[in-house]
Amino acid sequence: NEKKIDNRCQIREMNMKRSLVLNGLSETVSWSFMSLKKAQLFGFDNNKYEIKNPISEDLNLMRPSIIPNLIDAVIKNISNGEKQVCLFELGPIFDQNFKDSQIMSLSGLRYGNIKKHWLKDERGYDVFDVKSDLETILKVCKISTKSYTIENCDSSHYHPGNSGSINFEKNRAGVFGEIHPDIIKTLNIDKPIYAFELNLTDFPKETLEVKK
Repeated sequence: NEKKIDNRCQIREMNMKRSLVLNGLSETVSWSFMSLKKAQLFGFDNNKYEIKNPISEDLNLMRPSIIPNLIDAVIKNISNGEKQVCLFELGPIFDQNFKDSQIMSLSGLRYGNIKKHWLKDERGYDVFDVKSDLETILKVCKISTKSYTIENCDSSHYHPGNSGSINFEKNRAGVFGEIHPDIIKTLNIDKPIYAFELNLTDFPKETLEVKK
């Protein structure tokens, strides 16, 4: 039943978003576009979809990743005096290599320090925090830890020594880690940013219980 399938997908996405909110992240919605200049900064040089008549020069490319838009939101929050920014977004990204030229991505990031409370001292976010965010998503989706491996990440916008990827068999489903320090320096951000990205289009389907 197609309607039931759609409902299952919606419920799964709702559970993912709820788990991130419980982990302290706030949901945001941004443009499905970005600037070509920003894409080049993040290393997205190939397979791009440029817009011939953009509404703005800052929105002249279909975004190949949500992360640059989330980092723009971090910069705006910093300028407003925020010391801690934790955001996520679920939406489409675009690349000529994707089937149908787009996929659904769930992406998030953390900037700043974890606030001190009676059990823990204040500390800066690190790669293990965003790894935990991803693992929480996999857990609520009932994905067994035996079904995936964590390997090195080769994405150009992540720190090569402080990042990783989540892989199901031969498919890379997600990446996480520290945004490359050169990008952070170019954007004049004072602290590291840690992020994760999850490809929901190729995400393993939930196993349904067969009723007798």
